Amino acid sequence: MSEMLQKIITNDNLVWKKDLESKPEKFFLKLTSKTINELKSNRKELENPDGQNFPELKNEINKLKTEKILQGVGLLIIDGQSFSSFSKDEIVKIYEMICNILGTLYVQNINSEKIVEIKDEGKSMASGGRYHQTKEGGSYHTDSPHWTNVPDLVGLLCVNQAKKGGTSKFVSAYTIHNQLLNEQKDKLKTLYEKFHFDKRGEFKINESQTVFEPIFAFKDNKLFCRFLNDYIVAGHEIQNYPLSELQKTSLQSLEKISKNENNVLSYDLKPGDMIFFDNHRILHGRTMFEDYEDESKRRSVLRTWIKFESSSVEEHELVRIGHNFLGLINDLKRRPKDAAQELNIPLEDIMDIIEGRKEISPEIIARATKIWAVNTRDFYLIKDDCPSGVKIMRAKESEK
Repeated sequence: MSEMLQKIITNDNLVWKKDLESKPEKFFLKLTSKTINELKSNRKELENPDGQNFPELKNEINKLKTEKILQGVGLLIIDGQSFSSFSKDEIVKIYEMICNILGTLYVQNINSEKIVEIKDEGKSMASGGRYHQTKEGGSYHTDSPHWTNVPDLVGLLCVNQAKKGGTSKFVSAYTIHNQLLNEQKDKLKTLYEKFHFDKRGEFKINESQTVFEPIFAFKDNKLFCRFLNDYIVAGHEIQNYPLSELQKTSLQSLEKISKNENNVLSYDLKPGDMIFFDNHRILHGRTMFEDYEDESKRRSVLRTWIKFESSSVEEHELVRIGHNFLGLINDLKRRPKDAAQELNIPLEDIMDIIEGRKEISPEIIARATKIWAVNTRDFYLIKDDCPSGVKIMRAKESEK
């Protein structure tokens, strides 16, 4: 079991409830006129998603990232009215640009999509569907809890709102943790133990069908939460490892606290609204919705999963190795999905390596050297012990 957070947190940027709705300045805003005018003046540059041609936008988003997400309540909602002068296609491009400013976009599925449409596809959770493919409401959750490396940030863009329902709901993991620590410490301790999460079919041959991780973890003085109850129940059924009574009641307690309306911030998405929130410390959900018959009016939300830029030396090294790996497969005329197929590993693993989220294993390197015209040394980079460069000086200068 990982280290446990043992004290009640009082910081109102971490612990908040429904009354946060009365303080919209902490999470809700319109972009400045200066930023909007920059976007209007450079419409042709919207095709470039990296935001380099929009310094005002980049500066404002980075400032909001720090103030509202990293040091604030963990939630940022940009009012869709900010983009009233833009077409739907232009708003999507602005959204993608903002996502890229915030961090690195994850590939979300086997189709290598980094932006996924959330809409009702007539599926249900009970029949094995993914939550974003249904119109169901219910359990609060974090996104992608069945991945070893979950996204840091979730981004949502409302294209069309539902005919009825579909209200977005947010609850702080710190608020849940405080209440469990204060009232049900035995159950909180259980939630720091590992649970099986169903991978929902995203696994390779002979690989585990579940990921085994704790719901709560406390590291680097921060609380981390991963939770989706249906995935946990299914995961333990797959492993034929029944949940104990204490585990069941612990999960029920977490769900009960998360569904307490006094703890929940609610927001009705409007077309053009963009929402970004911390996937480690905010659980989210929605109410069930009713859709329009007209396909062009049906509820549509675009989702991104974002990883913050790495900061540690080790993470920077993984990014460097990942870029090198991408260069290798490009030289071999392979797309990531081609490499995944030939190496017999999930595309998710390939993208994790390329984007610096995961170390390339000796097994993968050995397999690659057998099927491709590469050597083992091609995968290992000489570590740069002078990342800031060197300065050549005369002896007298070095004495100063």
